[in-house]
Amino acid sequence: MGKKYVCKDCGRQFVENPQNKRIPQQLWDMVDKLLLEKIPIAGVSTGTEISEPWLQQYINRKYEHVPQQIDISKKGGLNGRMRWNVVSCLTQAQQAMDLVGN
Repeated sequence: MGKKYVCKDCGRQFVENPQNKRIPQQLWDMVDKLLLEKIPIAGVSTGTEISEPWLQQYINRKYEHVPQQIDISKKGGLNGRMRWNVVSCLTQAQQAMDLVGN
């Protein structure tokens, strides 16, 4: 890679001769496993050499495809009463965000 530069106005970093680096699916599969193990994004970034902004974009794209529905199931309760078990997509989404350390 070329020499690194920083914009004086916004602080954005860039390199003189950027090269597109394709990240193979196998590496993204590893990212999924690491996130499920509740490894923070910073740790996943270090271990996979994928930048944190790229990881965050990947996580955001995956989150967009999480079904936005409510799953309600009826379960038997104590003393013959019925108990409802409600699992909302919001709860599932929060669990997903907890997995990635947010």
